[in-house]
Amino acid sequence: PALAGISDQYMFGPDLLVAPVVSEGESRAVAFPSGKWTSLWDGKSVSGPAMQKVSVPMDTIPVYLKAGAAAPVQPGRTLKFGDSMTLGRSQALVVTLTGENSVVSLVNAHGGDASVAVQSGDNEGGWTLKNLPEIEFLLIYGVSAASMVIVNDFALQKVQPTQLAAHQFGWAADPVSNRLIVRLPQREAEQSMPVDRIELRLAPKTKQGR
Repeated sequence: PALAGISDQYMFGPDLLVAPVVSEGESRAVAFPSGKWTSLWDGKSVSGPAMQKVSVPMDTIPVYLKAGAAAPVQPGRTLKFGDSMTLGRSQALVVTLTGENSVVSLVNAHGGDASVAVQSGDNEGGWTLKNLPEIEFLLIYGVSAASMVIVNDFALQKVQPTQLAAHQFGWAADPVSNRLIVRLPQREAEQSMPVDRIELRLAPKTKQGR
């Protein structure tokens, strides 16, 4: 009820809190509902309920991910939100850890039913992607380090972010955005049965979040 009267911010779907900049200045107040909210820009987290003043550079609209979020996005090839899409788009899934299990229903690129099952523990997380073969990248926010990333029972190699951009499968840390970038192996073109189920296990070296 305390948030019902706030007219200058909104939920975009079930997982994204958006707070547009509607007045001049370098900051604005954001009202956070209960739970943990992680910035889509720098991966910093806020625990709600809370009212907090946040920085709003000219090229940034405050967007926060709910705990347990699983939202499909199409960033540019750099995987940095706000960058040019002249060189094309990437198919990615933005996720955050949560303290409980859940299933998020989605629609895939072909208009079919899809889902993401989210599992989390104190020092690990898992996502099972069903009927989402178009997803190239998993962007795990609020996590800056991992001991192992496994996809379909196969341990991926840790590489540099530039190697992921060069179509090498693996995972990399992105400390600027406080996230992990995972490039998912894609199915072979000659396979007669599409691979539409991806399992990933994450074991951070330290507890995620701030």
